[in-house]
Amino acid sequence: MAGAGNVAIIENCRRLSAHGTPLVVRVPLAPGYNDNDEHLKLLSRFVKALPKYEQVHLLPYHRMGKAKYKALGLDFPLAELEPPTKERVQHAVDLLRQWGIKIQVVC
Repeated sequence: MAGAGNVAIIENCRRLSAHGTPLVVRVPLAPGYNDNDEHLKLLSRFVKALPKYEQVHLLPYHRMGKAKYKALGLDFPLAELEPPTKERVQHAVDLLRQWGIKIQVVC
């Protein structure tokens, strides 16, 4: 759920990886939330500290869920958020690769 903490997710990743399970870490890229260089550096440190990971899937934010919210009679909480530009996504990819992260953009 958007806005929920990630402590349980982080611990589950660490446990699975410690048991030899190869992980694909999937990370949404949301402008203004987690697309800054400092957050990306923290992500790279976290991933590199996992005993076993295959790659990171970077998922640029999009508005495709807006229709689902409307159908459910709910307000879409990120309606005003713009998807990241191609340049911003490429910047994130370049930084993560520079820091040794195997990464793929998944749209």
